[in-house]
Amino acid sequence: MPSIMVIDDDYAVKNLLEDSLKAKGYTVISASRGREAIQKMQNTRPDLILLDAMLPEIHGFTICKTLKQSEKYRAIPVIIITAVYTGWRFALDVKEQYGADEVIEKPFLIKDVLEKIKVLLRDSNLGLICMPKKISAFPKGGRAFAKTVSKPCRMTLSRKHWIILPRELKLISFIPC
Repeated sequence: MPSIMVIDDDYAVKNLLEDSLKAKGYTVISASRGREAIQKMQNTRPDLILLDAMLPEIHGFTICKTLKQSEKYRAIPVIIITAVYTGWRFALDVKEQYGADEVIEKPFLIKDVLEKIKVLLRDSNLGLICMPKKISAFPKGGRAFAKTVSKPCRMTLSRKHWIILPRELKLISFIPC
């Protein structure tokens, strides 16, 4: 069964997530602080990370961005769980700025968290989370990117999330604007 790292300094939230995940058969690794989470990740590689945005020592946003920039950890799906809300674009901004795969606002329904986990783990197992360089829009002239992909990838193009297959990549590598 997949392993999930739960990182939250709110013990009630952390315990709720841990208990719910264990009841579904997941192996759970937990941490309450940023440095503790990073240390545990060096000893074990979780299949998915549930990450509170506002942690002591190191913010969850910073941890997420660091993971997504790392060759070793970038393919691990990260769900940011946050009580910080600054507008309707917040979730999209967090995904674009920090590389989070999903954003869940507190308070949340545990069934929603479990469903997002299920989808992300499925995508991860299919190789759909490979995190190539993100493209927010096609540059002038249409040259999108030159990265060769041998398996399907999930990526952001023009602020929309897409699953790109290798044969489709050849078609979109040059699109006139």
